[in-house]
Amino acid sequence: FVSMSSVGRDRSYIVVRADVRIEDREGISPYQSAYWSYSAQALGETSRALPEWLVRGLAEVLSNTLVRDKEIQVGRTLPENLRLLRTRPRLALKDVVATARADMENRGGDALGTFDAHAWALVHFLVWADKGAYAPLLSTYVSGVLNGADPVASIPSTLGDVSRFESAFNVYVNRDVFFYASFATAAKVTREGIIVRDLPAAETTVLRALLHASMSRPGDARAVAAEA
Repeated sequence: FVSMSSVGRDRSYIVVRADVRIEDREGISPYQSAYWSYSAQALGETSRALPEWLVRGLAEVLSNTLVRDKEIQVGRTLPENLRLLRTRPRLALKDVVATARADMENRGGDALGTFDAHAWALVHFLVWADKGAYAPLLSTYVSGVLNGADPVASIPSTLGDVSRFESAFNVYVNRDVFFYASFATAAKVTREGIIVRDLPAAETTVLRALLHASMSRPGDARAVAAEA
């Protein structure tokens, strides 16, 4: 992993490996893993009611954000997700939107990657398919959930029966051209304006111990705390 995230008692952690360099090429963000961790954490803190398919799907979409000199691109496709969707059996959309957080905890390996690919494609489809025709439905659904609506029970009255999207969804993930959004880069943002702080060795060690504790690794936490 290039990055990972964890939640402690008093703070959230996002850890990025500094010894890994990913090629910055057209259409693929070199910071995808870090962006995913930050996006998923931010969405989870926005509301614990947001369903897994939406949190992980949006995190996948936002993870491939590209910051260029004159614009920020959001929603570029993820080739690995497309490859997975095109070469393996598809999950039914009704099952994707019904997957609960507890179910996700029991998933691992290929199962989690498969779910993430479907969640990404569903969010991408709802935002950009048919020139954004379904985006208002998604917006209504999200607003309802954030205001207390049940994330599964409210689907029929907002998104409708998602099974009706199956054919269009299958065509969508096999297309050659995908839309994405682009925004002009704020001219006032400079590298000098981004605050960076070097941590003393002792503080770094304490943070490492807290990170281990947040990941339920008490043995490692105690060893690092003793070092501190």
